[in-house]
Amino acid sequence: MNLTEYLRKLSYAELSNLEVGNDGNGSIPPNDVPQIVNYINEGLLRLYSRFILKTNTLIVECNEYRTRYHLSSKHSWLNATEEDKKDPEFSDKFIRDDPEHPYTDDLIKILTVYDTYHHKVPLNNHTDFRSVFTPVFDILEIPQPLTGLAYSVVYQAKHPLLDFERDPLQEINLPDTLYEALGAYIAYKYYGNLNTQEAIANSQKYFSIYNQVIQDTIEQDLVSSSYSETNSKFHKRGWI
Repeated sequence: MNLTEYLRKLSYAELSNLEVGNDGNGSIPPNDVPQIVNYINEGLLRLYSRFILKTNTLIVECNEYRTRYHLSSKHSWLNATEEDKKDPEFSDKFIRDDPEHPYTDDLIKILTVYDTYHHKVPLNNHTDFRSVFTPVFDILEIPQPLTGLAYSVVYQAKHPLLDFERDPLQEINLPDTLYEALGAYIAYKYYGNLNTQEAIANSQKYFSIYNQVIQDTIEQDLVSSSYSETNSKFHKRGWI
């Protein structure tokens, strides 16, 4: 379902009794679209954080002088200057991405780490000398880095940010079983800003629906939260 289709669905469903839903005629007033899209983005972030709906991989190249690696796109090799390229060993552009696989700051949580030799590395295990750590959600701490050693980091990823002005036909990637939760979250946020007793009651009602759908999804195991523990990017980018 794309963004335009989903806005139409909201007008027919959760927002149908509201002015913003044009009383259920299948459209959202143009002036209200940015606010609704913002709520959609918030809801998607919540759902993608609650369930592992998407994973990505990035490669971090170490040097022996750095133990903490901030996984931010400002450290992407795509942002490397000529000075960085002349002396990559001392560059802070240690995320080795490429134009086909750019790092877009979509990290929610680091899930698994592999070393250059395809060995799974212990994560946050203080009893194992090989362990790496995540003192902050987007920082990888490598206590014993070696220059030239690379780590493949598998992480739970966000949904791409929706922007109606840029692409009104952008796809929303969500399991069918979670659309009810997304719609309920949007209605909860919208009603919550209306400051009337009836609106507050409706906001609480939709938040209860959101939580119930989440609980049902977990209990019935409707969304698989497993992910493939592979590190094929080493092969694709010539690290072996």
